[in-house]
Parts: sequence; C-alpha cells; structure tokens
Amino acid sequence: MSTVNVVFYAIVSQRFSSGGYQTGKPTVRVTKSKPDCAATEVPVRISLQLPESLFKRPTLQAKIVIPDGQTQFDITPEVQEGIAQAVQDRLGITLRVSAEELQP
Repeated sequence: MSTVNVVFYAIVSQRFSSGGYQTGKPTVRVTKSKPDCAATEVPVRISLQLPESLFKRPTLQAKIVIPDGQTQFDITPEVQEGIAQAVQDRLGITLRVSAEELQP
C-alpha cells in the first residue's frame, strides 16, 4: 500500500498569569519547517502517513440500454438531476448524467 508522508509542526501557544493560571485559550498554528518559538509556544512535530486511496476518487460509469421494440422514453433534465442527486446522497460524489438523443 502506497502512502503520502507529511511532516509538519503544530505550534501550541498558551499564556499564564503570574500566579500560574492559564489566561485565555490556547492557540495553534501550523508550519512546514521547524519554527522559532516564543516563550509561550511549544512546537509539536507531527508525522502523518496517509494511504494514497484517500486522494483518489473512483470513476463510476453506467450504461442504460433499452432493447429494440421497447417503448421509447425521454430522460428529462429532472430525471438526470434525480439520478445525479441519488448518487451524490449515497456515495458523496458528484456525478454528471447526460443522455444522447436517439435518431429515428
């Protein structure tokens, strides 16, 4: 299995009062290379290994064939949109549906 490897730094900052209590909320910023940090910041090196499959989208294809002698019907824009919406709802992908006009 091939992976995409990424190394980066999350810099977490937190301020403290003179009594040692946290003041405000911590903040986080991200950088690709090792940062120079302020006294209130701590760098955290993060290494991610992500499978390539996360970045690849499947190509789906469907073909609808109506046998000779069957009643002809039109695939209207509403039907096309309905098919595309059903696929998007189920699979989370965008699908473009088109139908060629039949020549008599």
